[in-house]
Amino acid sequence: MKNVIKSVLRSPTKKRLLSNFFSLSFIQGANYLIPLLILPYIVRIIGPEKFGLLSYAQTFIYYFTLIINYSFDYTATRDISRNREDSEKVSLIYSSVFFSKLILLAISTIIFIIIIYFVDKFNKNMQLYYLTYLINIGFVFFPSWFFQGIEKLTNTAIFNFLTKVVFALMVVFLIKTEDDFFIYAFSNSLAQIAIGVIAFFYALNSYKVRLILISWSDIFKTYKEGLSIFFSNIAISLYTTTNLIILGFYTSETEYGYFSAALKIALVIHALVVLPMGLTLFPHIGKSIQQSTKEGIQILKKYLKLVSIITFLLAIFVFLFAEELIVLIFGSQFISGTYYLKIMAFMPFVSGVNNLISVQGLLNMKKDRIYLTITLMTFLFSLMMNIALVPKYHGIGTAIIQLSSEIFMTTLASYYLFKKNN
Repeated sequence: MKNVIKSVLRSPTKKRLLSNFFSLSFIQGANYLIPLLILPYIVRIIGPEKFGLLSYAQTFIYYFTLIINYSFDYTATRDISRNREDSEKVSLIYSSVFFSKLILLAISTIIFIIIIYFVDKFNKNMQLYYLTYLINIGFVFFPSWFFQGIEKLTNTAIFNFLTKVVFALMVVFLIKTEDDFFIYAFSNSLAQIAIGVIAFFYALNSYKVRLILISWSDIFKTYKEGLSIFFSNIAISLYTTTNLIILGFYTSETEYGYFSAALKIALVIHALVVLPMGLTLFPHIGKSIQQSTKEGIQILKKYLKLVSIITFLLAIFVFLFAEELIVLIFGSQFISGTYYLKIMAFMPFVSGVNNLISVQGLLNMKKDRIYLTITLMTFLFSLMMNIALVPKYHGIGTAIIQLSSEIFMTTLASYYLFKKNN
């Protein structure tokens, strides 16, 4: 491991990459660790049932977030990275993405309102779903793709941290009884809106970016360029998020709360390690692959070793201390989530490898259609697993599906990236 780390750090861009990695880790720490730190207090007030209801609402709203974010985290990042010296081009990309997101927000809101009014499972908790949905306003404004593209992420880490502190204070001081659980959703949405608006105007004022009027043809071009990746994101959601939606129809809100607690811990590890590495390396590996595919893949392999070692060690730790982590964070009333966490402990390891191979490799090589094919095949695999396992095994079945789907996709992506490029 020591040799791998030294090899990576000898890169002339090490300072920028390390700065971006730790900035993103800080961002994700603010996003996940602060809420995680207040969860022991909150869940002991609202209990597993209300926590399960909150988690299910967040899972459902994610579908609309997926539509609004489209594929901009990849396509816009890629475009900004390659045109960062051309201020006019950057302003055009920035404006096109912002107005495209506004249109997608309008369409999503109409669909959301129709579903909420006509589906009984949702309209009986209408207030909760509306408050949770507000988070998408923040995602419209927050230009994460822009900061990724120019590889400047430190300032947004500070904005995010301060906003999450406000969020934590709101939750701790306002939630006093079980019936106050909806305040958690409102505070989370308000925090994201604040982050989005602050970061949006910071980018305009600090990086010579102008918000300009664009034509419908520019908007349609923006949609068209990201269509394959958008469908890939939909397919990924179908084999990840849809698993959780299906589980909600087969289990109680209390049992769903147990499962969500276990999943939350796995996602925190992903957010603190895998996601920052992925977002930091994407523009860097993209430029390397653009200059030489062969050399770019060699660089990717170096990072693959490092990410694999770190995430595997973390997975072993989570597996061995699953029960202790559940009790420490959520309390003894959530101890039933231990079995789920043991199964999903290795998810950050597999998803870390998958991110480097699929996103850093295939998407940076502009193999968007291959990526789409792989994600669709993974969805079909996941769907068959859901039909076979969830009705009988409920949460255990979903945990197995979450992990096995990641393994399935990683195997296919590895074949296309390494076998086809030798």
